[in-house]
Amino acid sequence: MKFTRRTVVKGSAVAGGALLVGRVRLGAGELETLVAARPENQAAPVEDYVSSACWIGKQDCGIVARRIDGRVVKIEGHPDHPRNRGKLCPKGAAQIATLYDPNRVTTPLIRTNEKGIPGKWRQASWDEALTLVADRLKAALQKDKRLTGMVTGRTKVGSIYDTAFRAAVGIPYSYGRRGNDCGGAVEDAVLATWGDRSVISPDLRQCKYLICYWSLTQAGGPGYCWITLPQEVVEAKARGMKVVAINPYVRPAAHFADEWVPIKPGTDMAFWLAIIRILLAEGYVDKEFLTARTNAASLVKEDGTLFKEGEKELVWDAKAGKAVPFGPEVDAALTGQFEVAGAKVRPALQVLQDQVQPYTSEWAAGVCGVPAEQIDRIGRELGQNAMIGNKVIVDGVEVPYRPVAFGMHGNATKFHSALQTNRAILLAFMILGAVEAAGGPHLWNKKVEEPAKVQEGWLKAAAKDVPDRLDLGGTKWFPLGASGYHYFPITVLEPEKYRLPYRPEDMALIVDYLNPLITSRPTDKVLEAWKRFGFVAMVTPNVNATADYAADVVLPCGTLDKWEGPLGVKTLYASGDTVRVPLMEPLGQCRSETEIYRDICEKMGKLYGEGGFIDEVYMSLSL
Repeated sequence: MKFTRRTVVKGSAVAGGALLVGRVRLGAGELETLVAARPENQAAPVEDYVSSACWIGKQDCGIVARRIDGRVVKIEGHPDHPRNRGKLCPKGAAQIATLYDPNRVTTPLIRTNEKGIPGKWRQASWDEALTLVADRLKAALQKDKRLTGMVTGRTKVGSIYDTAFRAAVGIPYSYGRRGNDCGGAVEDAVLATWGDRSVISPDLRQCKYLICYWSLTQAGGPGYCWITLPQEVVEAKARGMKVVAINPYVRPAAHFADEWVPIKPGTDMAFWLAIIRILLAEGYVDKEFLTARTNAASLVKEDGTLFKEGEKELVWDAKAGKAVPFGPEVDAALTGQFEVAGAKVRPALQVLQDQVQPYTSEWAAGVCGVPAEQIDRIGRELGQNAMIGNKVIVDGVEVPYRPVAFGMHGNATKFHSALQTNRAILLAFMILGAVEAAGGPHLWNKKVEEPAKVQEGWLKAAAKDVPDRLDLGGTKWFPLGASGYHYFPITVLEPEKYRLPYRPEDMALIVDYLNPLITSRPTDKVLEAWKRFGFVAMVTPNVNATADYAADVVLPCGTLDKWEGPLGVKTLYASGDTVRVPLMEPLGQCRSETEIYRDICEKMGKLYGEGGFIDEVYMSLSL
């Protein structure tokens, strides 16, 4: 056969027609992913596009789905979405596979065999499954509210699934992901130092000098997806931003950086204490920022507590030569030592400066393996690039310009001294006045309390001898809290040792899109703990390992075929809300989580009226 342009096109058309009749297996039945070949008198297939938000990633990037007769056939990035700018990562583009996953659960399931071994299941109606869940929750709540709990993974709409539902039903505790996960130590460090539990995002559009602990090419924490982070980094580097990667390993950031600092694992605090000493010794100090926005001028007594007059912290007024409450007319000293009413006091910044005196670059080099000359140079470069005193116009407003920042998500958040290491890093950038400045590190959460109040609450906290929570938060074992399902095996496997006042066998838990058997360690103890719980209902699109071995009921939730929201689309440069619109009719009997929790509340008589689920949803969403 002679091949011409015409015959090639003709052959391609035949091949395309063959694709139209292709099928994919789905459970016991079959699902046509496109449309079968049609008789001549049948209407042509209908093509349309639906906008929604990515389901499979934590960033909720904007997506556009192409559909044929209501069936999704392709997913692309939404061109107008500020977070992903029309692009999708491979996982986002491939999430169509989760929609048609042959292992998806499309009807409620009830276990028919004992727990601790792979499950045997029977299909159930929603009415039967929801009645069972509601009855077990009511029985546990009537006996002791502490016998119930919500265990949540990366909950997309916690204000509804967790907050409103728990408040309506009366479940006292939520056990989340807290532990040594991606941003845990950063969040706690920001809380202890700045006043709110938040992760950090650098202002890459203004930054000139970035200290990097994360992957420059994969994920950037809040506000950045796998697509926009590399774009922002490439644009910033083209503008001249220097990247210093501190990491024991070259990957995943160092070979994209300008300088690699191969530090010994777990020794970063020594490095940063030396950096703080350099900044203070060489005068890279934003005195205006520290005086106005921190308690650096607050006087500290020799026992380490703040010097107060009633409830007011005192500072040393250099003009008046005495200790006074801070105010706009006060010339507050940041350094020096003074005597007030027979007590020796120093400003907090002076206390810090005195504390870091032993932590020279030579000392740090011996601890972390980074040459002293390199530590000195990085410290000075950081101070010089902070451009203390400079301002810049952003969106028509003059703001402080401190183009130095750090990226911290993973790596230095997971070792034993990670909390204090992250506090040291944050202190260095506070000294420079870079926090919340143009080009500097920004807090993702902006509702900030005074850190002194946060710490005062910790100091007044009484560590209980008898735990209320399974994770032992607020007890003498974890006095400042743990709040994570990772700690379950500690308590559940030895309830007498930790004086747990109730039996795990009497508990009823709801698990929302989570798989502890995979995400917690050690697996054998995790399994042993989870199979001891009296009743576990899992809201999930598939029978994962935890459901298979430990769940009593599986309630199938949707993926891209459900309503969900509101979802945030906030970045450092844009802010808004969106809703996940279902891309097609739900498969089988799948429901959205909002419907599932609504229906449980209805079964329990907790849907309407004051304090009911609907009322709590309105309050949690501030409607």
